Amino acid sequence: MVCVGGKYQLLGKLGSGGTSSVYLAVDNVLHKKWAVKETSNENLDSDKKALILQSLRAEVEVLNHCNHPCIPRIVDFFEENGRAYAVRDYVEGSSLKTIIAQSGVITPSQVCALGIQLCELLQYLHSLNPAVVYCDLKPSNVMISNDSSVHLIDFGSALELKGEDGVLVQPSRFKQYARFATCGFAAPELFEQDAKIGVFTDVYALGATLFYALTGTCYLESSNHSDSSLSFNNSDFSSFSSNKTLDFKDSNKSHPLTNFDLSCDDCDSGVRYVLMRALAHNPKDRYEDCAEFSQALKDCLEDLEFGEKVESNMGESGLVLRNKERARGAQTRKKYDASRSSCARSRLRVESGNQNIGKRHKKNGVKNGVKNGKKNIFKIVCCALMAFIGCIVFAFACKSVITNASRAKVSELRSYVKSGNIPTKNKNASNITSSVQEYKKYMSKAAKSTDSRQIVEYVNKAMSLQVKLFNANVQPMSIQPALRLLVNQIEDFRWSASEREDFTSFVNKYKSDLKKSEDWYELCLSVGKAYWYYGVKDKEESSSANRKERIEQSAKWFEEALKGVKAKDYESALMYSTLGKGYLDLTNYSQAKPKPKVREYAGKLRAFVENAKKNENEIVKIDASEIVFESLNSWSAQFKADGVNQDIVEKIFDDALDLARSLKSQNKNVDNRVKSIMSQADPLIDSIENAFDNSGA
Repeated sequence: MVCVGGKYQLLGKLGSGGTSSVYLAVDNVLHKKWAVKETSNENLDSDKKALILQSLRAEVEVLNHCNHPCIPRIVDFFEENGRAYAVRDYVEGSSLKTIIAQSGVITPSQVCALGIQLCELLQYLHSLNPAVVYCDLKPSNVMISNDSSVHLIDFGSALELKGEDGVLVQPSRFKQYARFATCGFAAPELFEQDAKIGVFTDVYALGATLFYALTGTCYLESSNHSDSSLSFNNSDFSSFSSNKTLDFKDSNKSHPLTNFDLSCDDCDSGVRYVLMRALAHNPKDRYEDCAEFSQALKDCLEDLEFGEKVESNMGESGLVLRNKERARGAQTRKKYDASRSSCARSRLRVESGNQNIGKRHKKNGVKNGVKNGKKNIFKIVCCALMAFIGCIVFAFACKSVITNASRAKVSELRSYVKSGNIPTKNKNASNITSSVQEYKKYMSKAAKSTDSRQIVEYVNKAMSLQVKLFNANVQPMSIQPALRLLVNQIEDFRWSASEREDFTSFVNKYKSDLKKSEDWYELCLSVGKAYWYYGVKDKEESSSANRKERIEQSAKWFEEALKGVKAKDYESALMYSTLGKGYLDLTNYSQAKPKPKVREYAGKLRAFVENAKKNENEIVKIDASEIVFESLNSWSAQFKADGVNQDIVEKIFDDALDLARSLKSQNKNVDNRVKSIMSQADPLIDSIENAFDNSGA
């Protein structure tokens, strides 16, 4: 099994591209899974190697600026054997591309809901300073985790917009190597020389991704549908014809997984036009940003949900409802036409009658009209005069109000400037930006340093700055400084007493702040495991000799973790907590204390070994073997007395022995521990048999 960076064991490939591969890896220190991106520089000239390495470093830099639960964190970056590696969070779940391939397309309502979540993610990136444009949104880069949250992965094409106008003239790497963006999902401007890139670039890619989720086909493959005014032709992409990865031979062929064709009159027009606007060739014709795109999707989703309720209540399909509406519309139009004809005939009769009446009364009307006209003129003149006087009074009143308000505003502004608040406000903004940069600088120094004193100093300064930024509502509280200190201390597979003292002092100093982080309980679980596996006295190696002390110190951390650890880690925390409690109960047992639950402890031992079998970390495996051998050597008689079957005890023994035998470690400490287990095997099985025989005598 390949190990990189001294502690990341690569378990298997998650995916690969033209220049890199992503592996699932387990951390030998934290016993946690990570995704490791490895660049491949083989068979490439020096310029391309530099470009690939620059891209990976840029990806790391962009992710270091992000602090969002649905965007992976970069936890390590290193170069080894001519290759570069970036270690980030591993998202357990499936990509949107895999889901569509396995289960088919999703419903229009689901498309809207997915789009709203992706809009929020992209809007977060666009709101950063400088703004980040993702540039390569596509189904394979959208991960749906096991808890149904939506994540973005692979920021290899992401760019920072450092221009004042929020756009960036396209970098040369996109002109020369279009493989950094995916044809069919990337916006057309990414393949045009001297084109500008902005948030509108991600709007297009999101539209193309949602189109794929809705229809099961790429937008370019369907761009020849009837409504040509809403699409652009393949010729629009002539500038990158040599880089096309799509087959346009059967562009009019329907995808077998499509739930409806967007060119069909019976499809939901709301979803259609929302996506078509996002897919406009001209960036000016798209949504202004992802917030506007999100609102359009929310409105569409509301309409869809209302339609579904109507269909559900009526017990009729949408097509039947539409047909009935059309029928009712036709009937209404007929009634309206008939009514209009009737009214027209009546109007002709009335007009004809009025003409006759007018002839008879024309003479009298002239006389009466002259008298009435004089009265009306007098009334009009009086009303106009009163209105004029009212306007003058109103104008003077408004002028007085406005003048007083303006004076108050000017006075307030002068006082504000005189007190120095405006410069202070700008100074505060500058201080915040400076604090963010300082925080990153100290975290980077802590990651690179090998001096334990300096590391403690750096993480303390980083944590102090983070508290300041949290209190200023700039960024959420994070456990990263504490985690960085812990990782640095145990990366040699030992956690000495002096190191534990430094860590405890750090946590106690900032405990009230660390508890404000949503990852506090995950930190507690990691600390508990660190005590369990690596806690040693200064200048000694981890062994069974100090197991009781290690488990005692880990117990309080597991207990704290169980108060709020995330669902995916709860079983792990519970396993360590209950097994540790059983171990300590048996170790500390005396006649004056309640009898330990031996049968329950035997069951926990068995489960612990089964869990270790699934774990790729060799420290976890050898520790499980050791605790089993120690327990069976000490308490086989108690197992028998409490009714534990001999076959079960021997099965636990066999599993632990097989676990140790499976290890072929290059770590000297682990290798010595394996040899110790092997040397104990025969005496221990004899001891177990004797214990059960003597107990039965």
